[in-house]
Amino acid sequence: MDAEISDHAKVHDVPFLSNRDDDKHCLQAAYGMIRQFFEPDWQIDWRDWSATTGFEEGRGSWSLEGMLWFHANNYDVQHVTAFDYQRFADEGIDYIYESLGKEVGDWEAHFFDIPKEQSRAKAFLATTMWQHRRPDFEDIKLYIERGYLVKCIVNLNHLNDLPGFVGHAVLAVGYTGEHIVIHDPGLPAVAYRSVPYEKFLRAWTDPNANMEKLDAIKLVSVSQGKVPQGR
Repeated sequence: MDAEISDHAKVHDVPFLSNRDDDKHCLQAAYGMIRQFFEPDWQIDWRDWSATTGFEEGRGSWSLEGMLWFHANNYDVQHVTAFDYQRFADEGIDYIYESLGKEVGDWEAHFFDIPKEQSRAKAFLATTMWQHRRPDFEDIKLYIERGYLVKCIVNLNHLNDLPGFVGHAVLAVGYTGEHIVIHDPGLPAVAYRSVPYEKFLRAWTDPNANMEKLDAIKLVSVSQGKVPQGR
């Protein structure tokens, strides 16, 4: 399954899914690619998968509902971020503005159902998925080496050398000596997009340290078939 590039590189061979034409399903695409990698016979039904992962028409979706689904379906999920989900569950949008700033706060208030995400955060806090710390590239590399796929939220505009903020989900499928390799659902969609570490870091850390978060996900129990493992 895995392509070894050098002693300092590793890239998983991962099926690719593009964002939908509405340009609001990047998260569903990223999570769908994870599921197709570990469950090769699974074919995506966009309507069903969107509902499963918390998508709301005309809005979008946080990661919480998708992570809860993976957690309940024999996947190991490790969510690493300095974002304080306990405070978010208690304080809602006020904590978003305090921790992420006005630009991101306005974005979140406009596109997402914050009270619903607060309820999901409470369910999330009842699990052991959350590591309350700031992640870095070494985390991404280590998880990839251990056979996980890693979903990250980035500022799409910074990833594409544009001003302003657009939240966007990408899937880290590997790394080389100087680049992180991502499946970018787009739009435009780009498989195995090789992004210099410094550019990715600018997109991942914008607008402040609390933007950095990752979901490392790996299937750990199956009734049939072999689970792909990292080196």
